[in-house]
Amino acid sequence: MKTVSYVPGTGVARLRCMKTQAERDGLGGGGGGWIRLCGVLIPSVWDDQGRIESVSLATHEEKEIRIIQDVMGKAALGMVRREVEIEGFLESGPEGPALRVVGIRSVN
Repeated sequence: MKTVSYVPGTGVARLRCMKTQAERDGLGGGGGGWIRLCGVLIPSVWDDQGRIESVSLATHEEKEIRIIQDVMGKAALGMVRREVEIEGFLESGPEGPALRVVGIRSVN
């Protein structure tokens, strides 16, 4: 579900993606399931020349989820610093939860 909220004092209306309870449980459950998340894509790994190699999703719940760098994950590199809605599979890994992206779209 999506809602529009007003950010006081800024004159900006903001589209927020609200997750169902099942999706919230999937995020906290350690992985393995289909999930839809909203947040801002942020750089997480850079190469020696300062180019972004990997991104993470900073969610509205202040969690940071690493994006697996397969074909769809690399497509997310072009959407850094944008608010997005991502669908995919949450997987457990040695560095914590990681998201295998199936679909991504900008919500701005």
